[in-house]
Amino acid sequence: MTKKATYFRACKDVVIGAALSLSGEQIATYKAKASLNAADFEIITGCGIGIYDDFIVTQAGVLPKVLPDDMLAILNKDAREQALKLLGCRLNFPCSLLQLCEFVAAAEWPEVLPDGYDELVGQMRKPVGPIQRQAFQEREILKVITLIGHDPLALPIGNRGKPGVKNAVRTKSTGMSPRVFDKAWQRLRDQGAIKDTK
Repeated sequence: MTKKATYFRACKDVVIGAALSLSGEQIATYKAKASLNAADFEIITGCGIGIYDDFIVTQAGVLPKVLPDDMLAILNKDAREQALKLLGCRLNFPCSLLQLCEFVAAAEWPEVLPDGYDELVGQMRKPVGPIQRQAFQEREILKVITLIGHDPLALPIGNRGKPGVKNAVRTKSTGMSPRVFDKAWQRLRDQGAIKDTK
């Protein structure tokens, strides 16, 4: 059994009472719902609050499990690339159905999703150009923040006149002009995906 298959099985075993299928009424309700929370996430994905192989599901959102550097060093190339890819994947509650759908796709969430999931998300699984590009830029920034050892939800406030976390992330992010980076950074701030410590 592969690690991925084990993860799917663990996900199914931990959740008590998770729906194996979404009814037509549930699908209609979730399509019309403006914001979703942890309970909705459990019904839609079949994974409730808990700690899984790659993610931690909480009332506040779904976060990647961060592996220590010494653990990353012993992983084979494919497993290390997968672990680093997952670092940029997170979902904050409340969220929209589109955000949940994009997260599930980016995180390569279990293929064992409840029956009716495809009908619920419909065409949302294939976001169009600019949305897909923006989502990639935001994931890249979150991944780099985590890689340089910071929590995106508790960024240290920089000293005046000295470069801070944003500058460090900008220098390590690839393929973004300063203007594109600043816009992506502001979108993350507006969404509450990055915050300063108080």
